[in-house]
Amino acid sequence: MRRFAAILFRRLGVSLPLCLVATGSLLLIPGCQSTQSKSAELAEQGAEMIDPGTVQIGNENVQVEVLESVLLTDEYGAAVAVTLKNNSDRFLANLPILIDVRDKRGKSIFRNDQVGTAPALLGYPLVGPGETVTWVHDQILASGAPASVKVKVGSKVDAPPAGEPPKIVVSDIKLQVDPVSGVEVVGDAENLSPLDQQELTFFAVSRKGGEIVAAGRGGLKKLSGGQKTDFASFFIGDPQGGDVSVEAPPTTLN
Repeated sequence: MRRFAAILFRRLGVSLPLCLVATGSLLLIPGCQSTQSKSAELAEQGAEMIDPGTVQIGNENVQVEVLESVLLTDEYGAAVAVTLKNNSDRFLANLPILIDVRDKRGKSIFRNDQVGTAPALLGYPLVGPGETVTWVHDQILASGAPASVKVKVGSKVDAPPAGEPPKIVVSDIKLQVDPVSGVEVVGDAENLSPLDQQELTFFAVSRKGGEIVAAGRGGLKKLSGGQKTDFASFFIGDPQGGDVSVEAPPTTLN
């Protein structure tokens, strides 16, 4: 958990929604109000607590084949990697992927279908016809010890891009060890289209013998059209000695 909080800014450039001081596995910043005390205060004020609800992904997508789903854990947390193939003849934009992480008793301890979840944690931005991709969710804050995962790919997709979609090329990838956050993959990303890419996400996996042994994500708030810049993605699991690959699907289509 400490490592997750320390590197979240570097991964995705977002602010933490938690008031967190290192106390065991939970972090709390002095002066911050706990969730429990805040809830009690709102209740006393007669405020109505509204459940934000869940994301609706539609029926199971029969045009998408799940080739592999892997739950990874290490001392830093848990991640799920899902490899899938688009068997249709069209682009699938914002393809929803529902994961249900369970403990060893089969009890659900984490789902990624809460309204307000970042888009890249809900599914894959764009999958071309006949394309095989790997999506990674590395922010699993489970209520227990993860032991297995169930995956469902939904049919509720957005309209495909008009014309040829933007293309981001990843190059010069290599592993390096960060003294605080552990092993990461670094490289260059170039936006070959004139269209600026917002909230660009990098999905990284390492395979040994064809099987995924480590996975992680990285992100850029913006990659302007024609721009080239560096990126970094951290892993759950040990990527060293494996075949590392990084995908950067376009997020802004028109």
